[in-house]
Amino acid sequence: MKKGLMMIAALTTAFTLAACATTQAPETTITPEPTVPSEEVQQPKDGSYTSYMTYYDHPAYLASATVTVKDGKATGYTFEECHLPDHWATFTEEEIAGMDENNYIPGVAVTGAKGYYAKQVQLGTGDEAIILTGEGDGTGMPVYSNEQIKDFSKEILNEDLAAWYMEQLAAGNYWCLDEEGNPIEDCATYTLDRKDGVHLDKTQSRFKTLIGHWTAVGTGYGIEGGELGWSGNLKKIGDFCIENQFPEGEFGRNEDNVGLVGDVVTGATATEYENYIGMYYAAWQKAFE
Repeated sequence: MKKGLMMIAALTTAFTLAACATTQAPETTITPEPTVPSEEVQQPKDGSYTSYMTYYDHPAYLASATVTVKDGKATGYTFEECHLPDHWATFTEEEIAGMDENNYIPGVAVTGAKGYYAKQVQLGTGDEAIILTGEGDGTGMPVYSNEQIKDFSKEILNEDLAAWYMEQLAAGNYWCLDEEGNPIEDCATYTLDRKDGVHLDKTQSRFKTLIGHWTAVGTGYGIEGGELGWSGNLKKIGDFCIENQFPEGEFGRNEDNVGLVGDVVTGATATEYENYIGMYYAAWQKAFE
């Protein structure tokens, strides 16, 4: 037994020595030459990216731009703009006749026209429905809010709320409410007739691409006239961004009031040019997040 134990001990000692011999660090080492890291250019990720904006001191519109990226390049875009409640939550003189005075608010629209705004409005249906109450002093547009939303026209820039709101407008899920809080199914402002004679139903009447905003055949909302019109300006900006792949530079205008990015002319002449092109760029930047 002792002889066996001595043989195992000898083998163990030999194995240990061999292991130490094979793992012993070399006397000299070669330090590799330091490499200078190359500056990597961040590439946009493929997909579709949407940005939103509102404008006017008390916003009356919600606009959106979607930029599509494929194989690392901006390849396409879409745009839209819709009315906020300031535009559609109104009553005519005939509609307020006999109505409880607590159910409407006298006010002044962005265009300077006097009107009567609904005291309460509903967006959406079922468990998703949002009820907003208007507050105003008669000198402008009312602020629509509830316990969670302090000012709908500002908080609409929450992207989830903005996307949901546009979906509700497209589905016709928006109403002025009566004194009992019930949706009023027929209001004059729910639908529009374009100047070219086309009647727009409730699901169409809130969107500028369908209204013909700021064109020769528009509804009268906004500035009538101009060679490009509203849609033409948004298209001119989108085409510029795709053609030039969103070049760097400050947004500005030349002596002819045509929009610039740096020194490059975009061709757009819209009053809100800087805001609109900023919206496109914001969508593009999301591809890098």
